[in-house]
Amino acid sequence: MKKSLFIIICIFALLLGGCANRQNTPLGRGLELLEDMEVLVNSDDMKKLYNFYDDEYESEILKLREVDFSKPEAVYKVTFDDREVLGAVNGENISDEVCEIYESRSAASIASYLNSRADINATVISAVYNVSKVFECKKVDENMVYFYVYDGAVVAVSFIDGEDDACSASASIVSNENLDTSDAQSLDESLESIINCDFEVKKVY
Repeated sequence: MKKSLFIIICIFALLLGGCANRQNTPLGRGLELLEDMEVLVNSDDMKKLYNFYDDEYESEILKLREVDFSKPEAVYKVTFDDREVLGAVNGENISDEVCEIYESRSAASIASYLNSRADINATVISAVYNVSKVFECKKVDENMVYFYVYDGAVVAVSFIDGEDDACSASASIVSNENLDTSDAQSLDESLESIINCDFEVKKVY
C-alpha cells in the first residue's frame, strides 16, 4: 500500500514538474497569452466596445471563435538579426546606435509588417485582440517570434529579451495571404519573400 502511494506521489510530482517547466518556456508563456486572447475573442463586451457588428467583422470574429487557442496544430520559433529586420520593415538602413535603442521593436514589427499587407478589417481586429505580458523567463535570451498555427488562424507571439531574465511578450493575430505556415521551410521562405531579410525557422511543436 505504501509502495503504491509512493509511486502515485512520484508520478504526480513529475506531472506537476512537467507542467511547470512547460509553463516557463516561450512555448508555454505564449499559450498563456493565447488563453487571454481567447477570452477577448469570445467576449460580447469587446464586440460592443468596438462596435464589431458589420458583416465583415462578424464573419472574421465568428471564425476566430471556432479556434481552440489552447491546441495549436504547429508552433514555429523564428529568430533573426534585429538590425536587418528593422531595416527591412522601415525600408532603409538602420545605424548601430538607432538599432541598439529600437531593437526591442524588431520582434513586434514582424507581425505589424505582415498585417500591413492585409485588409483594414483584419488589421483592426488584430490590434483590438492584441494581448501582452511581462514575466521572467531565462529561456528567452534573444528577441524572437513564435508562430502558433491553427485551423482558421495564425498568431504571432513576439518575445523581447530584457535584463535580469525579464521578458515581455505580445500576441497578435496575423493575416497575410502570402504567409505559408504549412511547414518550417515554407514559413521561412514566405517570411523572407515578404519582409526581404533572413530568418531562421524551427518547428518546436
